[in-house]
Amino acid sequence: MASRVAGTQLHALGLDELVTSDLASYQALALRLAQHGRDLRALRARLSANRRTHALFDTQRLTRAFEDAVLRVAADAAGAGTLEHHSARG
Repeated sequence: MASRVAGTQLHALGLDELVTSDLASYQALALRLAQHGRDLRALRARLSANRRTHALFDTQRLTRAFEDAVLRVAADAAGAGTLEHHSARG
């Protein structure tokens, strides 16, 4: 689960090349970045630049979207008279 969340966040940051599919690939990537400071600095620079343009850093928008989702669930529950139909069990 944690690896899927990390992969989603990396995609949202525009750093797709940091997503790996297995431990060996992850280790190889980490070693390459450790040995090639220029590559690591380039990634850091892109991350810094992406802060201004990528949704993951737009906390106001994320907060509004979360609030809207909570309000929709509450409205649906009020209409149905229960929150049970929103549970993970379906």
